[in-house]
Amino acid sequence: MTTDEIVKYGTPIQSPEGYKPQDTFVWGGRQLPKFKYYEYKGEDYAVPTNEYKAYLKEKEEARLAKVEGEFKRTLDDYLGKDTPGNIPKLRRYVQEFETKYFKHSLYIWSRFNSTQKTTTARAVLKGIKDTYGDKFSCFFVLANTLMNDLKNYDFDDDAKKRVEFYKDVDFLIVDDAFTGDKVTKYSSGYQTSFLDTFLRERLEVKRRATCFTSNIPIKEIGQYWGPSIEALVNRTSFAMEFNDVLGKDTDFDINHIFD
Repeated sequence: MTTDEIVKYGTPIQSPEGYKPQDTFVWGGRQLPKFKYYEYKGEDYAVPTNEYKAYLKEKEEARLAKVEGEFKRTLDDYLGKDTPGNIPKLRRYVQEFETKYFKHSLYIWSRFNSTQKTTTARAVLKGIKDTYGDKFSCFFVLANTLMNDLKNYDFDDDAKKRVEFYKDVDFLIVDDAFTGDKVTKYSSGYQTSFLDTFLRERLEVKRRATCFTSNIPIKEIGQYWGPSIEALVNRTSFAMEFNDVLGKDTDFDINHIFD
């Protein structure tokens, strides 16, 4: 650890003389130091150890990996005729995820609401978790939440941690992706570069499986986000159109909550 690194990463300890903060933690059955202490220009500095930084990253990933909301429905709960034959393909996707599809992405879309796009994507996530347990990490994020974190990446440490997690998780659902009325996009278009970089790293460099849900086909992504992102999604994702309009969101049955 150099002096420059102490100045950049260290935090001066402001505490009464003789007082020592709790400076150890338990990880993997071992008690380890949280910090290494340095003195610089009359100040004491505590710099996190590599083990403590890894421990904090692990805790943050575990927190993020707690799926928000209930993922109760399975692919067997799909309602409708499924004339395109999407559900059998998605069952195969889950069954062979470990051996064949862990690097392949999905694009579930329909121009209509209440066609079970989100419900089906969640069912795929549930299927992967039920089949493989903790072997594959999975997460669900709204596209607008993702965009907000991407634009704050360089200014907010928490946003940066979330984006790094989004990049690495094995199976990521990006819900309501690319649609103009559901994702905030500034007229200047400066957000496009953030999204392009994120998708290229996730889909092409890291080859992580991603499931997009959207109200537009892939061929219209370019109208909102440019031809580069459209081409990227087109060559890395298998598109499935959903046609069964149910007239209501299948995750909610609000009329009977007081029965």
